[in-house]
Amino acid sequence: MENALFFILLLFMKKNITNDSSGALGYIGLVFEFTGILAAPAIGGYFLDQYLENQNPWFFISGVLIGFVYGIWHLYRRANEINLDSAENQSGHKTSSLESRAGQVQKDLDSVGNRISGLKKKKNKTQSHS
Repeated sequence: MENALFFILLLFMKKNITNDSSGALGYIGLVFEFTGILAAPAIGGYFLDQYLENQNPWFFISGVLIGFVYGIWHLYRRANEINLDSAENQSGHKTSSLESRAGQVQKDLDSVGNRISGLKKKKNKTQSHS
C-alpha cells in the first residue's frame, strides 16, 4: 500500500522530479512517471474488484490496459519534450516548443506569401504582353 501511495504522489510531483528535463535525469524521471501511470489505475481496478467481490479481475485488467495506453502516450509526448529541450540546450538558446512551432509556421507562411507574389508577378507579365 505504501508503494501505491508513493507512485500516486510521484504523479503529482513529476514536474519537480524531471525539472532538469534534458539528458539522463529526464529519462530516469520518465521511468518513474510510466510506473506511476501504469500502477495507479491497476491498483484502483484491483481494489474495485476486491470491493465488488468479482470472481474475474476485469477492473484490474481494464486498469492495466488504460494505464499502459496512457503511459505509452505520455512517454511519447515527454520524450519529444526532452529531445526538444536537449536540442535547445546544445544550440545555446532556449525557446519553448510553442515558440519553435510558431517560428516554423511563420516561415511556412512567408514561403507561401513569396510563392503567391511570384505567381502574381507572372500573371501580370503575361497579361501585359497580351
